[in-house]
Amino acid sequence: MPEATLVSPAPPAPGDTRVVHLGRLSVERGVMELIGLAERLVPHGIRLDLIGAAAPGVRPLLRDAQRVGLLDWYGHVPLRHALRMAEGALAGLSLADATVATPPTKILDYMGRGLPVITTPQGAATVEPAGCGLVVPLDVDAVLNAVLDLKEDPALRLKLGALGHVEARLHHHWPDHAAAFVQRAETWAARPSRAGHDGAAGWFPLPRHSRTPPGAGMATGRGG
Repeated sequence: MPEATLVSPAPPAPGDTRVVHLGRLSVERGVMELIGLAERLVPHGIRLDLIGAAAPGVRPLLRDAQRVGLLDWYGHVPLRHALRMAEGALAGLSLADATVATPPTKILDYMGRGLPVITTPQGAATVEPAGCGLVVPLDVDAVLNAVLDLKEDPALRLKLGALGHVEARLHHHWPDHAAAFVQRAETWAARPSRAGHDGAAGWFPLPRHSRTPPGAGMATGRGG
């Protein structure tokens, strides 16, 4: 089943005053680079919004960065609200390192909101076919240059955002896949239980790389 998100029917055009990161904040998902980027963006009048829960070890760093005015960290936010908060940003960031095995799901969220994507190579398989973003190494200078390129080129960021939105609407809009997901879940539930599996008589396997369907109760603490 395809990965899915809640696609906005008509998101606002990308702006030029802030960039956004949705989802869990951790070392492997680029939190150190995000903090470094935030400091480098200040002279250019661009703000960094971080929307999502953080790993315990990096929370003090985020609080310190927010305290001195480098960024805004909103913590855990329900997904529907977080997606609305992301709208109108200059770009959505995905800075996963090589230890992250699958394409981050936040990329689809950015596409669904009409945002250009700036991603490290872990997201290239999602971004490049759609032509909706820039792929950069996990390096603060490279990410900064990509952000500034988009700031200086309104036509480019409008084009990238529009291409991503079309792709997300055609292939990744959650309501288009909801019925198939429910049908598959009912099939799993109808399978005979596995006796002896941790004592859970009603256990049934979930598909590999499954993602909880987007909904009002979801939040940006998810792994993607």
